Amino acid sequence: MDLSVKYMGITLKNPIVIGSSGLTSSVHKIEELAKKGVGAVVVKSLFEEQILKESYMASDAGIFDYPGAYDYVQAYSVENAISEYLSLLQDAKKNVDIPV
Repeated sequence: MDLSVKYMGITLKNPIVIGSSGLTSSVHKIEELAKKGVGAVVVKSLFEEQILKESYMASDAGIFDYPGAYDYVQAYSVENAISEYLSLLQDAKKNVDIPV
């Protein structure tokens, strides 16, 4: 039986789309969903406010002896969060044949 549908110009093999949740938070979970036959997955969005909050929390966790250390930790936290998110998207797109 052909269950394929077109959604916003994208052809899906079926109308089952897993929304943004913990189910789409890692490449392994996305691969499992694809094996089970979902039509597409939606990963959580990355918001600037979330990144800044996490970087402030990481910076406030320690006591810094050097004035530049606080800025360095914040910059590293922001860069790391963006890098991890982009890696999730790239690896997921590379490893599954469904829209991500």
